[in-house]
Parts: sequence; structure tokens; C-alpha cells
Amino acid sequence: MRRSLAAVSILAWAFICSESAWAQNSLEKNRKHYFPPERVSVLPVVFTPKGEKAPRKELDGIVLRHLKWTQRRYGELLGTTFEIEDKIRRVRGKKTLNEYRERDGNAVLDFAAELLQEFGYNRFNCPHVFLIVVANSKDDWPIGVGSVLNGGYNTGGGATMMSTDVFTKKPNTQSTLEHELGHTFGLPHVDAYGIEMTGNNPSLMSYNQAHWTRGFEPSLQPAAMIPEDIRALALNDRLIPNLEFSSTKDVPDGYKLFWTPIPLAPIKMEGQPDYTIEVKSNAGSAFNSKVESCVVGYFRQSPGPDIYFDAGSMWHSEPVAENVTLDLTFPFPVELTKIRLYSGHSGQYHPVKAFSVSASTETGDQKPLANHEMASFDGEVTFASTESQHWHLELTPGESKAIVLRGLRFYSGTTEVFPPQLCLVE
Repeated sequence: MRRSLAAVSILAWAFICSESAWAQNSLEKNRKHYFPPERVSVLPVVFTPKGEKAPRKELDGIVLRHLKWTQRRYGELLGTTFEIEDKIRRVRGKKTLNEYRERDGNAVLDFAAELLQEFGYNRFNCPHVFLIVVANSKDDWPIGVGSVLNGGYNTGGGATMMSTDVFTKKPNTQSTLEHELGHTFGLPHVDAYGIEMTGNNPSLMSYNQAHWTRGFEPSLQPAAMIPEDIRALALNDRLIPNLEFSSTKDVPDGYKLFWTPIPLAPIKMEGQPDYTIEVKSNAGSAFNSKVESCVVGYFRQSPGPDIYFDAGSMWHSEPVAENVTLDLTFPFPVELTKIRLYSGHSGQYHPVKAFSVSASTETGDQKPLANHEMASFDGEVTFASTESQHWHLELTPGESKAIVLRGLRFYSGTTEVFPPQLCLVE
């Protein structure tokens, strides 16, 4: 198979990052560089831009004290909490404060990219949420911004940035930290659920100033978590294990729960491939759906008997004369042993009746791997361990000659790779 210069560069990047991660961080040698971490912890980092004076060591104790308070607060609200790394890391940036400042809120993307390189990780295997405290003796930039590296819930690490000014001069440090870490754990602002950001909102993901702390003194009206927050965090097993959401325990009587969790989008970082899989099909897309929804997107149940098709998370093909084909291109070669497929909607419409999987070889040929006759709307194929960047699926439709795909999932042994940003299916 002929590879472009860009493809070779990506392969070189993948090799370097995986080797660096294994050598520097003692990751399991049998885990691929694109395997997601088994657990995610919060790692505090004091980040000093080029040309700036490193903060005094007293700052480390202040940051850790606030972080441990946040850890306890989440535990009080959830009954379980996240892990933290007790030792603060100190890192020198590659750019000046003004160069980072020019990026404003997007500077967190640059900080995250530098820290991945510093610690020998990549966006796929990073086992940390980075709490980045940016050394700035001039003012309170940057304002708090938090993101999930790969978007959604349970996809890996994250990053948030705050200034040293927030920890040394601002009174509401703790309430800000609780909020920004919420973003790195996957939580959106409450207005994503149609709830006002201001006013007397109990959620720590709102802008309710009554929640503001005063140094190390708690607010008289501490922030809590609304049912949408708890439901979303319960999806993030890598970060907060053993958290279960109960519609009877966690939803008060009379409360109208928003119909679905809202995932944050993956971020773009310099030197890191996007968290995406390219998908092409021989079939057109119907009802404003997109074929890209099949991978690393939002996977939902649709059991019926009510009619439920969501064009934002499902792909509805146009009718085809024979089979529907899907050609998948990963950012780099991946080794797979199983592909799981979720088809149809409302328990009765447009299922896949059978599907087969093949992979491109180095000579560009297609190597057949497995066929599967579907006993229900959902099914999977297993095959001998195969590595390829390009994968081909043939999907047999039913009488309608069209199919609906709710998602595809990919496994290497027992490890799911490129996990979806929202997974509400088993």
C-alpha cells in the first residue's frame, strides 16, 4: 500500500509517542499507544511560560489544599470521588506569556499539547486531567477554561487552566476549581440543558455567585450537583469509578430530567491527530443524518415501541441496490480483533441483516476477516488479530434496502479503542 508523506509522519509520531510513554512512564508494555487509560487522575502542574519567574514553592501547598478540598467536595456530593496526584509537577513552557495570551481561551490547547509531550503521553493514552496553574505575576489571565481531550465521557484525559493570581489573590478559588474540573470531567454548562446559568441554580456548573467561596472558607450556599450532572459523571468510569446514577434516588419528585446527557466536543491540539475516524460509504445519507455519526459519536438505544430516530446521532442511508459499504480510515494503523455494530431504530426499522469485515494489506489488497449473520439488530464479529489503517465493511440491508446505524465500536482484545464520546448502549 502506498503511503503519503503525511501518513508516514503520523506513523513516526505514533511510534515516538508510544516508545516515549513506555520508557518514561512505565506504561504496560503490552498496551498500544492508542489504548485509552484504564484510570484517570488529576495531575496539578505549575506551568511557567518562557521568560517568567517561577512561582514560590508556597504556591504548591495552596494548590494541593484546594485540589484536595475539591476532591472531598465531589465525594460528599457523589459518595465517591476522583483520584489526585499529590505531587505537583513544575514545567517550563515553550512560549512567552504574551504568545499564549494571544490565543486567549484556546491557550489551554497549547498547554495540553506541551504537557502531553513533556510527560510522554498522547491524547489517546493520557491517564491524567491536567490542572494547569499558569505563572503570571501581572494579572489574572488566564481565566478558567476546562476541556476533555477527546470529548464526551470516559474517553480519557482532560485539561483546565487557571492563573496563579486565582490561587493567591482571588477569593472564589475553590468554587472556580470545582466548576472548571467539572468541565474536564465532561460536564457542560447547565444552559446545555435549557437551564439558566445565573440566578438561584444549585449546580456547580452554573454561574450562581451565591456558590462563591472565600479563600478556604466555604460558601454559605455551596454548589451541588443536579441530576443531569450526576448522570453524566456516572458515565465516566475511568475518572470516577463506582458511581451509579439512579432515576429514583438521584431525581427528585416532580423534577423533569433532560432527555439525554450532553457531551463536550473533542479538542484540536498541535502535534496530535484529531480524535476521529474517516468514514465513506457508497450510499447517500437521508433525513439530514451523517455517516460520520457511526463512529466516536453519540450511541443511543432505540428499542421501540415508540418511533425514535435521532438524525444527530444515527445514520440513515439512502436505499441501495445491493450492499451498503463503509470504508473506515483511522489516523494510523490499529490492531483489532472485534467490531460491534448497532443497527436499526425503534426496534423495527432498517436493521442490518448481515455484515462482513475486511482490512487493507500493505499491498493495497483487501483481506477478508469475518462474516456475521445478525440474530438481532445488534451484533459483532470477531477475527484473528489484524493491524491496518483502512477497514472495509459490507452491510446487507433488509427489505427496505436502507439501513440505520446507531454506532460502531472497535476492540483490540478486551480493550475498546477510539471509544465513543457518549455511549448509552450495552
